Amino acid sequence: MPQRESPINHDELLSHLKELAEPIDFEALENDGLIVKDGAWYRVPNQDALPSHAAKKIDITAADSKGIKVKFKSHKKYEAMLKKHLR
Repeated sequence: MPQRESPINHDELLSHLKELAEPIDFEALENDGLIVKDGAWYRVPNQDALPSHAAKKIDITAADSKGIKVKFKSHKKYEAMLKKHLR
């Protein structure tokens, strides 16, 4: 039987939530050439170059003739979860 990973501890949970609660600065990412707005999607030439908090918020990924495009989750849900765990 495969060994189960140990549960996440409270400090690890808070660290993860803090990262997910950080808003994505879309303007800065566009200026740095890391994303390109394409309708309701963003083109991501190099997903590995995205900041960690942005990469973790990729919600939907699709590919077409132009390459990879993504949609991001909002940080607001994670912001609320973080506030709840900081009480």
